[in-house]
Amino acid sequence: SESVTAALATQAAAPDIVLQGMAETRDGDDVQRTAIIRAGNDLVLATLGTAVGGRYRVAGLTADSVELDDVQGGPRRTVRLQ
Repeated sequence: SESVTAALATQAAAPDIVLQGMAETRDGDDVQRTAIIRAGNDLVLATLGTAVGGRYRVAGLTADSVELDDVQGGPRRTVRLQ
């Protein structure tokens, strides 16, 4: 059907996202995290709000994962350190 074809085309357009590492800076009790993400052929140092792969925006960071909002309206994606 058309909706299945459109969904597959949308998924195919999503870049391959891999969380390579996480850096932390502490200032007292505050922790600033920066995700090191490979998006296709690009390496991105990402904090909250950073655009990734032309399709996602960083919505959350933990010590071992990053949450990405799909700016095209798809589901939120969680990528974990491997």
